[in-house]
Amino acid sequence: MGWGDRERAEYNKSVNRNKASQRDWNNQRGNNKSKNSGGPGIGCLGLSVVIAGVLLLVLFGLFIKIAEVGFATVSNIETAESFGVGQYLYNVIHLDRSALFEIGPEPLACYDVEFNLKEIEAIKPIMMLESGQKFIYRGYKIINDTTCVAVQLWQRGNPLFCYIIIPQHWKGKSFWGHDPIVAVFQVDMEPHLINARKELFNRVANEVEIKSIIRNEANDYFDSKEYKYVSKIISPQTGNYLTRPDREIYHFVAKQNFKHVEEIEEIVMEEERIWKSLAQID
Repeated sequence: MGWGDRERAEYNKSVNRNKASQRDWNNQRGNNKSKNSGGPGIGCLGLSVVIAGVLLLVLFGLFIKIAEVGFATVSNIETAESFGVGQYLYNVIHLDRSALFEIGPEPLACYDVEFNLKEIEAIKPIMMLESGQKFIYRGYKIINDTTCVAVQLWQRGNPLFCYIIIPQHWKGKSFWGHDPIVAVFQVDMEPHLINARKELFNRVANEVEIKSIIRNEANDYFDSKEYKYVSKIISPQTGNYLTRPDREIYHFVAKQNFKHVEEIEEIVMEEERIWKSLAQID
């Protein structure tokens, strides 16, 4: 039996409906896949952004630190003048920095800055630096696996520059740290800083006049136009900074003298000045 026009039209409609349903189903399935795959993708992207941000902060902090040390090294023109441009360039390459060091248990010979390591056996040292002698470390260079340490001392108010020889491969004092070594070692500055702070307190007390006021009477000084509260005061007993008042005593100085307090602190607490006082020889 042949199909009439009506039957054929109904059949075509049915086929078209099935095809449309199939397309809708496929489209819905595709959308679901996109949603399912999009969720984790967005999450991974967010995590990646966080990790990248943290890494950038770390790298930025590292860059700032290296720049600080590099600037301190590059700006130390005194090294170039005293030990030559070669030592200065070594310090720049090593990111080296000055520090206060001390001779270890064995005395070490101190040689003129123009010494020739190949002729060291025939060269008479300037002097012997005894155990415990402090010196200002100004860098190092390695020649034939022997470390030559640039040393600054002070003698009768005048600077003395020389090299000491360490028969070991030593990395010196740099941004990257230094290897432990018996021949020389870095001095712990904290006890010396405490003494410097005590000196600071005494100088300020003598030259500026610190007023130590009990708590009950402190309000008048806080409100005064003549005095300024000193929040960063030093304990004359311990030499440590009192970051907070002891709640019973508050310290004030006249406002016109406050700038002088800062100037005294800058002089007394200058690290190079403290090194100089400790790196003296007879």
